[in-house]
Amino acid sequence: MKIRSALKKSSFLLFVLTGFIVGVGVYAGAEQISSRNDIKAVIPQQEKVESHLNFPKNELGETYGSAKDVLPNEKDPDLMEAMGVNGNIGYVRAKDLKGEEPKTIEEALAQNNSKPREINVYKSDGKTVIDKFIVGNLQDENRYGETIDPSK
Repeated sequence: MKIRSALKKSSFLLFVLTGFIVGVGVYAGAEQISSRNDIKAVIPQQEKVESHLNFPKNELGETYGSAKDVLPNEKDPDLMEAMGVNGNIGYVRAKDLKGEEPKTIEEALAQNNSKPREINVYKSDGKTVIDKFIVGNLQDENRYGETIDPSK
């Protein structure tokens, strides 16, 4: 009986001591992480796969078509269908539409607050310019820099 009682006490002490050691280790690790100023957020990027839509290709080898049915994990066509400011339907280059990828938060904020910009609208050949397309927030300004009243 004394042996069982001693084993129970030993097991209990071992359990409490293990919990204490783990708790101190977790606290020390959290303290070390929270005191670091150089921690940066990492946003995982999923690799894009070819679209299930099998876009046609032009002579330059660029894919073209509407991106409306492209799934989130699929690549957009190189030339995306768009309507220009004069009503002509053609294609804008996806890389022109997206612009340069920001490298810092400051660049992203500046890009987000930048004025609207014009890019070319092409025929499916990717060479012939048929119109212009405005990229950016048009609620505040039109392409001529004039203020737009959204209530009208």
